[in-house]
Amino acid sequence: MLQEVMYAGFGGQGVVLGATVLAHIAARGGMNATIIPNYGNEQRGGGAFCDCKFVAPPEEIYDPRYDHPTMLIAMNEYAYDRYGPSVIDGGIILFNSDVSDPDFSGVARVKIIKVPCTTIADSVGSSRSANFVMMGVAVKIGAFFTKEHCIESIKDYFEQENRPQYIEQNIKAFKVGYSTV
Repeated sequence: MLQEVMYAGFGGQGVVLGATVLAHIAARGGMNATIIPNYGNEQRGGGAFCDCKFVAPPEEIYDPRYDHPTMLIAMNEYAYDRYGPSVIDGGIILFNSDVSDPDFSGVARVKIIKVPCTTIADSVGSSRSANFVMMGVAVKIGAFFTKEHCIESIKDYFEQENRPQYIEQNIKAFKVGYSTV
């Protein structure tokens, strides 16, 4: 089944990196995967989203553009307001409850899970790893991949990017996110 996971938030919250690593995890697991990043010309503070689609062969991804995500990782209220309505009925929205606490009581068509991902990431060393906390939660809830496969893929991604200094912190954040739910 085609999975479409959208990371959305402001520039600087790791939405593009989160979706890119998720696509790397999927591709490393033998799946077809695409990402489409979208952000303004400002790197930090402007709106950003990145759509990641993945599916097991022989199925293919015919259109990489975002359509109706099966899961939205909303790093702020703006992301929820803008992209929440596009999530499929029965889909999942992971919401960063550290940035605001909107009333979701009237929302019944999707499952909303509040995750204090910035606080969790800060407790394991760096609030900048909040995107990997959310990835851990998303992988566990979506049952997309095994925890071990994700950890190896995160390590592989940062080694390929020649950024090994980020491996330990992001794996730690991923593990905590995975065990949060």
